[in-house]
Amino acid sequence: PSTADYLREGVQKLAEVSNQFKDWHWRDFYHLEYSLLKLLEYDWRNNSRLILSDAEVRQQFSTLLKSMSDRQVAQALELQDKMLRTK
Repeated sequence: PSTADYLREGVQKLAEVSNQFKDWHWRDFYHLEYSLLKLLEYDWRNNSRLILSDAEVRQQFSTLLKSMSDRQVAQALELQDKMLRTK
């Protein structure tokens, strides 16, 4: 498998469990916000065409992005806006 395969699998797995994140997961100790944001920014920068063209990939990406946007993470809101403007 390529690194892109591992990235897709990681995003998929995180999207599947993102609804199970509790408030304490988001505290600085786990660095969840920072880590997810870096993952999504990297994925968008390298795979935006795939994210926009593949409904399943877009859903997984959007699920993670929404979990951060719901928490009003400024960079996530910016990425969400960028995604919507690119369509």
